[in-house]
Amino acid sequence: MAHTRIRTFNTRDTYPEQNLDNDLAQAVVTRGGRIVWLRGQCPQNLDDARTIASHDPVEQTHKVMQNIRQLIEEAGGRMDPETSRRSRGSPRRGPTAYWPPPAARPGARRAKR
Repeated sequence: MAHTRIRTFNTRDTYPEQNLDNDLAQAVVTRGGRIVWLRGQCPQNLDDARTIASHDPVEQTHKVMQNIRQLIEEAGGRMDPETSRRSRGSPRRGPTAYWPPPAARPGARRAKR
């Protein structure tokens, strides 16, 4: 199956202290661009693999979601509420994640608990 690797790297360069030599990628696109597989993301800059300085879980989560959005866009996709709404309820597709969450958008109402 043909696939495209996005943001390739080698573990010997990224993790020299671990004495590894594996070619990896942050994302892989398969099925003619229809499926994007993402590597587990952490709060790092995609360009230099440096972890952000913050220990705040909210800022770390925001950085991870920025990375996911960037990788999906580099793969030719997009991450937005409209894409998510079209895929919801379809028995063949799972929901598409999008950022920011609906409650964080201007004018959004919070659900009653």
